[in-house]
Parts: sequence; structure tokens; C-alpha cells
Amino acid sequence: MIRIEITDNLLEERIEEKKPGWLQRARQRASAASAAGEVGEGDGIWSEIKEVFILLQQFKCIYCESLMPKVESASAAMVGVDYDIEHYRPKNRVTGWPSRRDIKRRLRLQSYVGRVASGSQGGYPRLAFDPLNYVVSCKVCNSSYKADHFPIAGMPGDQNLSIADLNITERPLLLFPFGEFGDDPRSYFAFIGPLIHPQRGPGAAGILRAQLVIDFFELDTREGLLEGRCSILLLLWPQLENRSSPDPETRAQAEAFLAVIKEQRRFEHTACGRAFIELHERDHPLAAACQGAAFRYLMSKEPTVFVNLG
Repeated sequence: MIRIEITDNLLEERIEEKKPGWLQRARQRASAASAAGEVGEGDGIWSEIKEVFILLQQFKCIYCESLMPKVESASAAMVGVDYDIEHYRPKNRVTGWPSRRDIKRRLRLQSYVGRVASGSQGGYPRLAFDPLNYVVSCKVCNSSYKADHFPIAGMPGDQNLSIADLNITERPLLLFPFGEFGDDPRSYFAFIGPLIHPQRGPGAAGILRAQLVIDFFELDTREGLLEGRCSILLLLWPQLENRSSPDPETRAQAEAFLAVIKEQRRFEHTACGRAFIELHERDHPLAAACQGAAFRYLMSKEPTVFVNLG
């Protein structure tokens, strides 16, 4: 997970450039939805601006950071069908989490029962038309995990409150790593090789939030995510080692490649890649162990290869 930084004003400019008049139509529909207490069928105008978010997120899911289909970097017109506009706060209803099905799949979710509340039962119809409530995600994260859940640490707020006021009242537990006031995942997550953990620094509330997000989306156990992160480690390893090459050109090429990973978001699992670069600089033996475990995992798909990584 990586933060997408953009000001509210610039986001609105991008939306108007893509779909002139959309913001005005959205305000009108938000008023109607607020009055009716629900979003009507056929009101889904958010799909009209999906491309704006796909391009800002550089063709990656906001939650799992997996790469999604791309034809060309400048347009998402041909691939939008594979992306979902994800409403951070659900539209018409919020269901409790974890469900019995969730707990059956992942037993440790039982620990959240009684500790975690849910947002407004009737959903947030007005926010269905607020682009500051949007991101794009893969269908797995959106449909199989997020669905209409919205775990919070406070009390459900009034549907008609602003996002800022709702955040104070409800204290959302899922991260929203988008926009100028979005959450920065670097404050919540750490990586040891391909393994994701809560950061130690954000305090008890921050650790709870980080662990819940990991458990909610199964970011630590999904085979596809582990494969993707391991692949990034193996891609990075020779370049990291080449920084010590006696050949100046080889060193320069390695540094240039690593700079792209550190400064841009276009590679899959950038957060994991950046953390591995830092680990290589800080603890070379552990980085080597992670690289070896990553290789063995890709060969075996056996998660026990990570046991000794911490």
C-alpha cells in the first residue's frame, strides 16, 4: 500500500478535464441521495471518472498494490472494465465485520469481535457522489474483502456530516491512502523482505489499525501478493549488489534503476521494494536471507521458508 498524494483542487481539475460538468451533477445527486436516504438505481455516475483514479494510482490497486491491466500509460480507456471504483465509506449499507465466514477463514479475526464497531448501518448515500470518498481497487480487494464493511473504533456518525467530521467521530480503522489528507501507509506498515508487519512507532491505536488492515485484506498471506513481492526482491537484488561493482558504469546503472524504484510508483509493490533497498543498506545479511527465502518461495509456494526472517 502506498499513498497517492494530490490536492483536492487538483483532483477536481482532473475530474472536470475528464468529464466537464461532472462535479455539478455529483452535487445535485448527493443532495437527492441525502434527502432520500439512499442511492437510487442508475445513479452510478462515478464510473464516468474512473480513469482519473486509475491514472493517478498508476494502474495499481490502492489496497494490495498489485499491478492491474494496462494498454498504454496515458489512457485507461481500454482497461477500465477490470477496475472498480471503491467507495471508502459504503453507499447504502454497512455490514458488520468480521462475519462468521471471515472468522472461519481466518480464525484470529475473532480477536476483533467486541473491539471493533461498524459505520452507519444505512451507509453514506451523500458520499456516494464525493470523489474524496473514491479510489480504484482490484475486484478481489473490493468484492471479496472490502464489500460493504467499514470497521471503526468510535461511534457511527451522522450520514450528512462531512468526511472530516466523520473521521473524528468514527475513527475509521481502514486506511485511506489517497489525497492531501490521506493516510501514509509508511507510518503503519514495515516489511522484512516480502513480509508485512505493523510499524512499531505509531502507538497502540496505530498498531491496531495497521494489524486490522493486514488482517482485513489478508495482506500477509495471499499467495499472489507474496509472489509479487518476492519477484520484486529478486529483480532488485542484482542491482543492489551492483552498487559495489568495481565498474563505474555498472554502479551508475544500478543507482539509476534503484532511484526509479524509490522515486516512482509505477512498479508493483513499490512499498516492499523501497523497504528492501533500505534493508540492504542497513543489514546486508538479513537482506540476503530475504532474497534467498523469496527465491525458495517462488519455487515451492511454501510459506515456511519465511519462518526465520522474523
